[in-house]
Amino acid sequence: PVINITWDQTKNYLQWLSNFTNKTYRLPSESEWEYIHKAGTSTRFWWGNSVGVNNANCKDCKSNWSAKSTAPVGSFKANPFGVFDTAGNAFEWVEDCWTPNHINANKNGQPRLNENCHFRVIRGGSFYYFSKVSESSYRAKNPFNIKSYWLGFRVLRELE
Repeated sequence: PVINITWDQTKNYLQWLSNFTNKTYRLPSESEWEYIHKAGTSTRFWWGNSVGVNNANCKDCKSNWSAKSTAPVGSFKANPFGVFDTAGNAFEWVEDCWTPNHINANKNGQPRLNENCHFRVIRGGSFYYFSKVSESSYRAKNPFNIKSYWLGFRVLRELE
């Protein structure tokens, strides 16, 4: 996965990719990210309520990379939607500005934005953190101008 990238660098890359390909690429909204991550499930992780062994890359996931580094994309089983690595490996930027809860969230899946968005939502957990932060419902915030070895992004392409 791409890591060590700020939110602005991510947005610049997505703009370049969209221009280069003549397709629209973007970050998912927080609600889109969670929908993709859960893949029709209602458990703590898309595969069940226990982290288990070698299902993801987090500090206590018991994978070859746990607590050491990111794993190559596709190192773990895909979720029921066929999407890889939604739990652990690297936190992922989403489009939304941070809010402490989902009160007054958009009902149509659109991101929550405001003019003074100093913190962005990140989802998914990381190899560096315990499995708790890789759970489907876990959400965190990060300053938009900070990059880290445990933070990356997921690209969505809009279909015409």
